[in-house]
Amino acid sequence: MKLKTIRLLRALLGVIGILLLGVFLALGVHLYDPFQEGGALHAEWLILFACVTPLGGVLSAFLHPLFHEVGHILFGTLAGMRLLSFRVWFLEVERENGSFRVRFVKEGGGRTAMLPKSGEKIRRKTAVFAIGGLVGTLVYFACCALVIRFSPVIPFWAYALLGVGVVTATIEFFSNLIPSEGSEQTDGELLFALWKNTPSVKIMLAVMCAEGELLSGKRPREINPAYLFNLPTVQEDDVNFIALLTVRATYFLDQGNFADLAQTYARLETLTDYVSDSSALAIRAEILYFGLISGEKGFVSRHREVIEPLKNQKTALAYRVRAAYELYEESNLPVAHVLLNRYQKAVEKCTVAGEKLLEQDLMQAMANALVKREREEIKHLDRLQKEKTVIYR
Repeated sequence: MKLKTIRLLRALLGVIGILLLGVFLALGVHLYDPFQEGGALHAEWLILFACVTPLGGVLSAFLHPLFHEVGHILFGTLAGMRLLSFRVWFLEVERENGSFRVRFVKEGGGRTAMLPKSGEKIRRKTAVFAIGGLVGTLVYFACCALVIRFSPVIPFWAYALLGVGVVTATIEFFSNLIPSEGSEQTDGELLFALWKNTPSVKIMLAVMCAEGELLSGKRPREINPAYLFNLPTVQEDDVNFIALLTVRATYFLDQGNFADLAQTYARLETLTDYVSDSSALAIRAEILYFGLISGEKGFVSRHREVIEPLKNQKTALAYRVRAAYELYEESNLPVAHVLLNRYQKAVEKCTVAGEKLLEQDLMQAMANALVKREREEIKHLDRLQKEKTVIYR
């Protein structure tokens, strides 16, 4: 669907939302009869309606994503998928070492990340997962509709606070059927793509299966090659193809196949404009790390500026790249040692078992390199000290 058409549909949906809100307000006037004998509105009623309805909109903006994401989780679990994380506005629940932890994040809205436990019937599993979000929205609509159904028996404040969710749920349901303007797919867009079984979708499903194997404990080099190679051809700026390249890079890194890894990163560094800023930063950080451990100075010179934004992150990737930069590029061994310790603590919190095994190997390799550099520096200092002693004699 063309971008102009998508924007037109979303603008039309916005107009419908305003009309539905007007109907909701008019229905409230009809049900609760706020008029005095002279035909004037009760001032208290107007104040209550003006204050409570906006609060209802805010509450609905939180409750709807909660119902929607829970729908994804329930249906995904029934389909045989495993939960990685879910977010409702600024609250995120993330799997960590077999349990879950809650943290506050800067992103808004809702998001659920799940991976298949196996590659069997992956297309059907993904479709069930997508349908779950739409069902969650419909359940929320039904709950809010019950509030309106029992009006005016229930207090007016309950009607204004909860009933407005009917408008929110209606708009969000149809909004989720329209394609998004960004790189992330809506549920309806995903279901349509799964139905057509496009090449891009086939690559997306293959990447999901590969990541599912990592979650189950397989190392990157143990991923089934069928999930990584001999897949349909798509445009290189396709987000699913970019995701495939990142998994391939991890596969080659774990193999120690630096030749293919260099070619993969050479392709990836031309595609960072087609992904989100956070994904682009992660890709460039991995390229910088490879340049540092392999001695590919071109990669280092083109991506060294990512060190600054990585200082604001507390992830295993950020600490690994920064430690490698201090060790191999700056030869700042004390700082590298501190960052390596932080890297170790971050690796312990890694949520994907297969990736954790790789990170532990990379950490050990860097620790060995650090010890070697420290010994070389001690020998160098001893040699200088002996030379000074000879001179003084």
